[in-house]
Amino acid sequence: MADASLLHQKLKASSLHVLVSILVLASCSYLLLWLWYPYPYRALSGGSALLKLILGIDIVAGPLLTLFVYHPAKRRAALWLDFSVIGLLQIAALGYGLSIAASARPVHLVFEKDLFRIAHANEVRTPSDEPVALPWTGPTLKTAKLPDDVAARNQILDDALNKGVFEAYRSELWQPYESAREQVLAAAQPVARLTAASPAAALSLSELQADGVDIRRLRYLPVVGRDFATWTVLLDPDTALPVIWLPLDPSATLSNE
Repeated sequence: MADASLLHQKLKASSLHVLVSILVLASCSYLLLWLWYPYPYRALSGGSALLKLILGIDIVAGPLLTLFVYHPAKRRAALWLDFSVIGLLQIAALGYGLSIAASARPVHLVFEKDLFRIAHANEVRTPSDEPVALPWTGPTLKTAKLPDDVAARNQILDDALNKGVFEAYRSELWQPYESAREQVLAAAQPVARLTAASPAAALSLSELQADGVDIRRLRYLPVVGRDFATWTVLLDPDTALPVIWLPLDPSATLSNE
């Protein structure tokens, strides 16, 4: 009975720790999923995976340590010392996780020739390697404009092909998105081509059509995220602004035609 009572008290202390951890991490969830990694970037840029890792470490590790160290016979000072050490370890782990999430956050959705590419903070390159101001409240729209100089242009394209340093990552190439509206719409494809090749896309968009969205005028382009994860973005035919995101790779879909 004594062992059962001790286990009950340990589980009670651990459960309380779980509750406190959840309350603290709820604010982190808002920070990651709605501020740094809004939809669809939580999927395309790995925000959901990062949050799960942070939650797993802090919600599991902390309460487990409490379960092991807590004992009702311990003096209050000893218990406070134990809980303080556990709390500091959790804060350190949480801070480290958030620093990783911040450095990997998406900062710009950049148009490149015939697709959109997501630029993340730790991927951005500047000519002098000096820090450049990057948004903290979700990605903004940009376009990448290659230089007129042939040698410089070829070097940039070579770096993209051989080093993975794409135009979207180069801050010196960023231009206001509005300046490329016509180029974006010229590169985008009619949505009818996508729906003809993909039953899944046709079904998703038919539901939107039923809700009053005129999808027939929309155009689409692929969106490339972290680790080459690829979705489809549907664009307004007048403004070229993204209006609908679909979790499918249009190039893979059309290759099966």
